[in-house]
Amino acid sequence: MATEVTIGGNGTLFVGEDKTLRLELLDPAGVPVNMATFTIKMIVRIKEPSPDPPILDKTATVSGTYSAVRATNAQRAVVTLTDTEMDALSGRTYRHSWKRTNTDNETILSFGPFIVEEATAK
Repeated sequence: MATEVTIGGNGTLFVGEDKTLRLELLDPAGVPVNMATFTIKMIVRIKEPSPDPPILDKTATVSGTYSAVRATNAQRAVVTLTDTEMDALSGRTYRHSWKRTNTDNETILSFGPFIVEEATAK
């Protein structure tokens, strides 16, 4: 079951900055899911649905040690956005999704608004 999560807004994501995004995957009961064998992409589009190619299409790395106990689970899917990639965006709300892309097991893991803000310095 995919969860809706907002990325950005409130001064946390700006045009022209480097940013590292991390996804912790939990099952409906709040127990961490082991992503060690997952191939995961983080995709950003202007809107959903859209026939246009994604604005960002990044393959995540899965890092950290998995534990079924959330307090000790350090496993995360990680995507790094460069300042150059973020320079190509405008201050507006886009849509994002984290998607498992394994063959015969494609699943949306998380989705929602991707809010990019602009400041006076790029």
